[in-house]
Amino acid sequence: MMSRALFAPRLQRTRRRPRPRGAMNSFWDGGNEREKTCDRRRGFATSLILAWLVMSAPVASAEMGPEEYAARAIQLAKAGNQAEALADFDKAIQLAPEKPIYYRNRATFFTLTKQWDKAIDDYSRALKLDSNDLGTRFNRGYAYLQNGQLNEALADFNVVLKNQPDHERALRYRGYIYTEKKEYAKAAEDLTRLIQKNPNDGPSYKARGDANLVLQKWNDAIADYSKAIELKSDDPSLYSGRGFAELKKGDKTAALADFSKGIDLKPDETAYYTARSYIYMSQGDFPKAIDDFTRLLALNPDDKGLLLKRAGLYLKVNETKEALADYEKVLANDARNVIALAGRGEALAKQGNRRAGAEALQQALQIASDPQKKEEIEAKLREIGVGPLQ
Repeated sequence: MMSRALFAPRLQRTRRRPRPRGAMNSFWDGGNEREKTCDRRRGFATSLILAWLVMSAPVASAEMGPEEYAARAIQLAKAGNQAEALADFDKAIQLAPEKPIYYRNRATFFTLTKQWDKAIDDYSRALKLDSNDLGTRFNRGYAYLQNGQLNEALADFNVVLKNQPDHERALRYRGYIYTEKKEYAKAAEDLTRLIQKNPNDGPSYKARGDANLVLQKWNDAIADYSKAIELKSDDPSLYSGRGFAELKKGDKTAALADFSKGIDLKPDETAYYTARSYIYMSQGDFPKAIDDFTRLLALNPDDKGLLLKRAGLYLKVNETKEALADYEKVLANDARNVIALAGRGEALAKQGNRRAGAEALQQALQIASDPQKKEEIEAKLREIGVGPLQ
């Protein structure tokens, strides 16, 4: 299974549009890595505005031209004077509306200030003037992605990759989009290309392992997680991912070891305890399963489902006092809980109080609506020598 936690960037959300499910993590976002220019006009959306334009210092003149306004805007933006900077960017465009560079400059300003809609508009205007500018097309794709417009971002990244197949950031972002769109096979293809470019790219192995896990390619997922572990052995999610794949293959011993390692590295992760307790239960090791549910309850003390599961395990090992305590805690907040009532009845009967046990079971039987659950309660009544109510 591919949890959102495994793919999650932490990219800024816009006010107008929700981000796509599962925020991008540092792998998909690519960190602070610089990229070579896509063409002669240099630039990546999050680089400094100066990367777009290198000019002489602004001059004080009554007849400033667009270059001077653009240069002064850059200095103002660097100094944090956003309103004044924007006014100069606007002025440069007014004086030279036929020059795409000034739209790109303002678009980069909007990108840095996370005004994605406005950035998209200016990148689009620049592309109308110069449709072959791959750097601007990539930057617009990035803005679309930040704005939650995945289809539009995908279209731009496809154009970039058609012309520059080895564009690393475009591959990474497209892989993320494919994952968000649940096109995991395509995501795995892009991740494979990233790995081919850099065989020591641990995050790409992990992301491809996540994709292979969803695609139910257990052996491939295990291989990817194992390689990622070689490159970064202290990431608990790698062990849990491999553990799930091993569990699906039926290798409970290996899965148990991996989930235990994940717990060692991240002892407050509930999913790891849940998976390990399942393995313990399937192996009949109920005391260890109880220990894991106890740890889960320490993290979520009022979780009714966890209390009911631990109570059921206590019954299996004849620890009726502990089972009753869990059932009573559930019933204190949910007096008509059929599972808790039936469990309390069974626990009381095991303690020798058959009459009280039968009463609790009869109460559960009267409330139960599920036919299968009714049959189970009737069977327990017969076990203690009391037939169901007629």
